[in-house]
Amino acid sequence: MMRPRFLGVVMAVFMLGEYETKSFSQVCATLQHPVAARAGVIAIPLRQQTGQDKWPTHITIERSDGGEPIEGVVAWIGAKPISTQRSWTQSQEQLDIRQIEFAPQDKNAMESGMVVLLAKTPADIQGALEVGVSKVEPEWLELSEVEPDPAKLPLKPSASYALPDPSEPAEWFRWWLLADQIDRKPPPPQGHQAQQLFALYRAQLWQAGIERVERQSPGVAAEIRERLTAVCVESDSLQRPSPKAAWIANAQELANLLSNLISTERSDEQAMQASLNIIRAISPITLWPETDDGRALHFCACNASAEEIVVQFSWVESPTMPSLAMRLPPHGISRIEIQRPAELMPDPLTGEPSPTVGSLLLTWPGNSTRISVSPAQSVVRPPGYSLGVFLPGLSLADAQTGKIQPTPALWSTTASLRRKFAHWEIFVECLREEVRIGDELDVMIGDRSHLMARIQLTEAGVRKVDSPNGTPAPIVRTDSFTDRWRCVIEIPEEWLPGDSNARPFVVGIARTTHGPSSRQTAIAAAPPWQMGPPLVQLETSKWIDPPVQRVIAPP
Repeated sequence: MMRPRFLGVVMAVFMLGEYETKSFSQVCATLQHPVAARAGVIAIPLRQQTGQDKWPTHITIERSDGGEPIEGVVAWIGAKPISTQRSWTQSQEQLDIRQIEFAPQDKNAMESGMVVLLAKTPADIQGALEVGVSKVEPEWLELSEVEPDPAKLPLKPSASYALPDPSEPAEWFRWWLLADQIDRKPPPPQGHQAQQLFALYRAQLWQAGIERVERQSPGVAAEIRERLTAVCVESDSLQRPSPKAAWIANAQELANLLSNLISTERSDEQAMQASLNIIRAISPITLWPETDDGRALHFCACNASAEEIVVQFSWVESPTMPSLAMRLPPHGISRIEIQRPAELMPDPLTGEPSPTVGSLLLTWPGNSTRISVSPAQSVVRPPGYSLGVFLPGLSLADAQTGKIQPTPALWSTTASLRRKFAHWEIFVECLREEVRIGDELDVMIGDRSHLMARIQLTEAGVRKVDSPNGTPAPIVRTDSFTDRWRCVIEIPEEWLPGDSNARPFVVGIARTTHGPSSRQTAIAAAPPWQMGPPLVQLETSKWIDPPVQRVIAPP
């Protein structure tokens, strides 16, 4: 489970559960030297000294400098439940921030997060603070502008794939940085008071840390801002350019960078140099496979740097095969087709897939990575071929980390292909928490060199069929249960290649449960702009129907 990050350090704080608005005499801080921007929001993790299980909603912070007391909001911060909704810029750090009166009442759920005091501080604040029974001595960072200038014109966002996650307070700092680039003000943080305060707190840390670097080296500060807001455009696209975010989205890398920017254990010069080293060590290339047509793999990549980068592709299993180069222009997007070598293609005589597991070696200046490659086509044998558990939409963080958080179990989907009673059929099982009208399957079937047939259906049955002229519609059966629905699609022979037992055909399946952003696909995760589901090559000539057993009636 991903835990909230404070100052780049994972803090596991165990506390007890319920709440009220009264006594806080036994509340104490768990961090003696919290870092915050002066006149900005301070965040102080809390715990209770005794076994009482009630929290106040607000706590008054007393100042040792004699200034007016500060009132803070008590909040609970944990990890959000896995959502069905995904976007390209979805934050990897999904935080569930609640005002304490709405914190989980279950003790285990409560202890999975932490309780935090959030408070705005005045510009003249000095010295120590009293929080409950604790004395806290903050480390103050100087920040020239603690909140965006309200007099500026508002930022008018337009490119949907190049905008920060609006629902995640931890990502609001990017809105502020993007607005600063064009001298505008960002949209205000979303949510209730605790969420808004946390968004300001995190953004002020980023702003103060970057300003600290800027006082040492404006060039390094500009490089950091650029990598945190990088957007790429596909320069050779025949369609209207569609900018896509390519900034650093890996939560661990962001935490490391932020902790160095605001580290009070380093001098300003040391913090600048350490942050520059971190930025330079993070590859500006984000790369992911788009499609696999059996003959070749197709990759897409973004270059977040201001310089052209050349990526070399070579097959480990075929050292004599010339490597291919993909040129990535500055802040550009490129695509490349990589053909499989003969060593990885099916045997031309038997049709059996290659026993060798393919490996692609990718190299570019200062970096290299190896990608495992699946067989050119999958052989279907009894009792059937499983397409596995469907994957949610690909995000920027997924592409950078190589890890995809699964779809919520209550909405998961599985599918398989099998031969039954001399015909091919697809069996799909769709788990659901509730019946939804928009819960829809999109199935594509055919031959990679011919027109594809397509069927769209819901739990209620077929909604739409697109197939070559003169071909029959598929036979579809659906069944509903308490927590799921199932369907069987009997594929017409006319939808398959000319000789379905000798030539492979392709299948692609997608499911949408709560609108376009909830799409899940079989075989591979697809970015939100990719049309249609990823396809898999299926070799069916190896399927042998079991012998028919004749039952002889007794005389």
